[in-house]
Amino acid sequence: MQMYDPLEDLSVRYPQVTLATAAIRPAHAALVGGCLLLVDASLDARQRRCSIAHEIAHLDLAHTATGNRAFARRQEVEADRLASTRLISFEQLREAVRWCTDERDLAEQLQVSEQALSIRRTLLSAEEISDLHAGARCYG
Repeated sequence: MQMYDPLEDLSVRYPQVTLATAAIRPAHAALVGGCLLLVDASLDARQRRCSIAHEIAHLDLAHTATGNRAFARRQEVEADRLASTRLISFEQLREAVRWCTDERDLAEQLQVSEQALSIRRTLLSAEEISDLHAGARCYG
């Protein structure tokens, strides 16, 4: 089962967007003018993967920045949800919970941040939750 690769997705679907790293804390990433995606240079690989997926979600959802060049809170939530479902398929989650020892380990195995994992968990149906509990070592 292949994991979602936001770098590949960006290059294939948005070749006009240039990816660059810079010191932009406290932000993790930012879209500038729809043609530049800045990622904070201090992020680890999992955070970078999640941040790029989040910004791609803004592009896919045709979000527009507000007056201060930031996205509205509602748009941030929508982008978080779309990114987390792309980054963590249910099948990948089901497989990973069988091997993990705790939530941190689960996020690491899925190559996502703990925040992305938490968001993805909120989107599970009751049936999916039941399915996960059946064979999980760390899903609670």
